[in-house]
Amino acid sequence: MMTVVTVTPMALEADSRTFKQAASVARAGYRSIVVEGRPSRLQRDALPFELIGPGGDPDGAAAEEPAAGSQSGGLRAFLQSAPEWLKWPWRVVRYVAMYAIDFGIVTFRRTPAASLYYLHAFYQFPAVYCLSRRYRVPYIYDAHDFYSRLEEPDQISWTRRHLVLPFERWLERKCVKHAAAVVTVADGIADLLRETFGCESVVIRNCHDSRLDQEHPSVVRETIGIQPDDFLVVVIGRAKKGRAILELLQAVADLPDKVHVAFLGSGYQDKFADDVQRLGLAGRAHFVPPVKPFEVVPFVRGADAAAILYYARSVNYAHSLPNGFFQSVAAELPVLYPDLVEIKKVAERFDIGVGIDPRDSQSLRAGIETLRNDTGRYEQLRRNLSKAHITLDWENEEKQLHELLANILAEKA
Repeated sequence: MMTVVTVTPMALEADSRTFKQAASVARAGYRSIVVEGRPSRLQRDALPFELIGPGGDPDGAAAEEPAAGSQSGGLRAFLQSAPEWLKWPWRVVRYVAMYAIDFGIVTFRRTPAASLYYLHAFYQFPAVYCLSRRYRVPYIYDAHDFYSRLEEPDQISWTRRHLVLPFERWLERKCVKHAAAVVTVADGIADLLRETFGCESVVIRNCHDSRLDQEHPSVVRETIGIQPDDFLVVVIGRAKKGRAILELLQAVADLPDKVHVAFLGSGYQDKFADDVQRLGLAGRAHFVPPVKPFEVVPFVRGADAAAILYYARSVNYAHSLPNGFFQSVAAELPVLYPDLVEIKKVAERFDIGVGIDPRDSQSLRAGIETLRNDTGRYEQLRRNLSKAHITLDWENEEKQLHELLANILAEKA
């Protein structure tokens, strides 16, 4: 039996795309192994594939910009108050150590032999490239984002702008050059990769795989303890830059007390608890810890709507087509969606929501009021969603993945 080894820098429980892809590999009849870069809390014997973790205490964290090592309290305090010319040498040393040790040596040593490697993000490219040469097998590169422009130059430090990004762009160029195929998440990202690296990409969208769904012990309405007639808007995914969280809180504060919002994911409590108190939203804005990737859709299905809060913070965000959007569709929740080209294209094609400007709290408030008060429109959206989620399902995207795997492995044979 041929073996496909998937490599991700993240914790698998926070990386639903990698989870779906690895399950599809097993479903195609290959031995499927995932090597994760951060430890998960997943029950390994219940997974549809084998999982190799880094060991240690699971943290479930998944950073856009992976970091290695930790800093003592004294060193952290010093770096926070030190001038920039003292900070950047330490950042460079820490970054080089991350690549040499974490993404290089450690990944290489933990990753088994394979018939094909499937690399998610370019960070672990040095290790995967060495493994592919060692065993004389190909690898596929899956770009979840347009990493060169996750953030714009004026949004990042001097060190990252002048030292880290040029290195990462060079590394990703090498990764693309030697890959047997490049896969990405949306047409817009594929266009950016073509313009930057001259490659053609196979677009496999982040649609939800309903076959993997498992019930959570509770559902979102029960977890936060609201009444059946309360109107609940959910936001799926961790708190991060590029999402208009505060604006949604302000919108909910201007709406009747029967309107609630639940944020499903990590990072909200620390960043927005003070805003909730300031806006008088205690008991109406709820921070819900993350659930397993295959529990998300059943968990949120009882909500009334979902808000997609991404805005064009960078070129990458302008072309985003995130997991949370497809999970909302799979849960048949009418969506409040932004004017971002990829999201808008899908939402308008299937007529599954209301367009909003996530940076404008009044626009968000108007969108929620439309869903609450226009019963006819709301019911039409729900009917549209009952059809749309059948088309926007990973089972349809999986066909392209299976064809790609078969073609590359046939060439190898």
